[in-house]
Amino acid sequence: MSEEIFEVVDDNNNVVGLEKRSIVHKTGLPHRGVYVLLFNSRKELLLQKRASSKKIAPSTWDVSSAEHLKPGESFEEAAKRGLEEEVKIFNSAPNHVLDFRYTHEYNVGLKDDEFNSVFELVYDGAFAPDKEEVSEAKFFSLEQVKKMLEENPGQFAPWVEKVLRLYFEKKKLV
Repeated sequence: MSEEIFEVVDDNNNVVGLEKRSIVHKTGLPHRGVYVLLFNSRKELLLQKRASSKKIAPSTWDVSSAEHLKPGESFEEAAKRGLEEEVKIFNSAPNHVLDFRYTHEYNVGLKDDEFNSVFELVYDGAFAPDKEEVSEAKFFSLEQVKKMLEENPGQFAPWVEKVLRLYFEKKKLV
């Protein structure tokens, strides 16, 4: 399997080139990502625990779906693809909530500089997390998530705290 190729963007989120995933994360080149927050009708949020084999943030809680954009793909297309690939939800229509830029240097020699869009979807049907990527998937009330963030933010992948705090602020849930 060949390595993923990402669009590299400038500080205004305009595509300026293409590069291999490994080079983008090793050098911290700006690129694009998308997050989906999946809720059930009881307003509980699905979080996925990353597999212990993951290089970045192993065994930490992650959002319902997270993807890098493929070349030429829109944020919405990537959100839908992520739901299909990561939790086997097809023909979805996630709603755009917010955009933000995220930068972080991980303790494994990798860097992120991402322009991100966050989407949400309310869904009560069947889903199936990718068992190679995820060790556990569970719905949490928003009150539980807020308490987890306050008491032990380290149990989340580094980007999740920012995604959730921005989401709560945007939705006036703080």
